[in-house]
Amino acid sequence: KIFDKFYTGSSSEHKGIGLGLAIVKGIVEGHNGKTWAESIVGKGSTFHVLLPKNGGKT
Repeated sequence: KIFDKFYTGSSSEHKGIGLGLAIVKGIVEGHNGKTWAESIVGKGSTFHVLLPKNGGKT
């Protein structure tokens, strides 16, 4: 959900239009990679980007 366009979450603490992670996802998937996030409530989130070494070409 956080990688969807215009998703801004429920926190009024952080401002934005919700495009950053959607753009990242599009670029990464365009290179045959993967993105995902892990979150611990009250502690924070970690965002992962995995890109193939050869750009996904065989």
